[in-house]
Amino acid sequence: VAVIILLLALLTAPAATAGLFSKNLKSRMLLAIGFGIFFSLTGLAISYSLNIASGASIVIVSVVFCFGASFLKGVAERQKREEQRKQG
Repeated sequence: VAVIILLLALLTAPAATAGLFSKNLKSRMLLAIGFGIFFSLTGLAISYSLNIASGASIVIVSVVFCFGASFLKGVAERQKREEQRKQG
């Protein structure tokens, strides 16, 4: 069961993060590949330095980054809407 959860997180987190930054399919796929590599290498480095399980650390890094990017995008969009209201 744990393996299935880790696998689903490894497949969906990079794609979801890439979807926040691009609407074009080709660029979204390239971003997802880049994010997947970045998340994997970062998670492996953290797991090596802290001596913890590598799969879990990769998933934690990817999910935290995805939530952080989603939060920051929401904040940026809110600020943009408020600036447009002030100008309009």
